[in-house]
Amino acid sequence: MRQHNPRFHPLSDMPLFESQRTLRGHPFYPNAGLLRALAPREPRRTPEEAPCVVYHSPWGHIVVTEIDPESLNGYGWTCRSSFPDGAEWGDLGYMGDFEKKRGRPWEFWERDLHSEDANAAAAVTRILQRYAPPAPRDEQ
Repeated sequence: MRQHNPRFHPLSDMPLFESQRTLRGHPFYPNAGLLRALAPREPRRTPEEAPCVVYHSPWGHIVVTEIDPESLNGYGWTCRSSFPDGAEWGDLGYMGDFEKKRGRPWEFWERDLHSEDANAAAAVTRILQRYAPPAPRDEQ
């Protein structure tokens, strides 16, 4: 008899194939109204005009300003936690790849449900503030 050992997520007792939804605790994609607002447009909207969805992981941050409703390919801003100075705008590819685990099993992408960014420019500014050097303290 062949022994079958399920592969478990290192941060829970859930099998890997079920862990993403449980760990994320909410759907990966936003509601249909916001998805319609993220449909690509020509010309592409500026960050100050673009609605967005923000995702975080231990790997970094993504500010998504476009998701094609047919292909689910995205466009937006990416910022690696290890190199925020290298953040850039560009094609993100198939968003379903972010929905699945990437890299190590605990590096899943979670949609930010708490930000109230007015647009993509505000989201980028908020994220980059996390990496700003601390302000000098007045010594008395």
